Amino acid sequence: MDIISDVINKVESRAGSGRVLRDEPMKNHTSFRIGGKVRAVFLPSTAEEFGYIAGLCENAGIKYVVMGNGTNILFSDEPKDMVVIK
Repeated sequence: MDIISDVINKVESRAGSGRVLRDEPMKNHTSFRIGGKVRAVFLPSTAEEFGYIAGLCENAGIKYVVMGNGTNILFSDEPKDMVVIK
């Protein structure tokens, strides 16, 4: 199992965690409706969950992007080996 999959599994198994969307096209999350797949989009439901997810990513050396509603942001149409915290 790779590092990103390990982090995804940890977040999914944590009780009370927000949703995780695996292999998610970023076009579903941007106002311009463009963007290829990322390994996961994390949708934490609390600030504590956000901190937990960001901490896991940082400790594992995983590239991640924090985004809001997805307006005025562009993602490449190419798949990316990264995660997004929304």
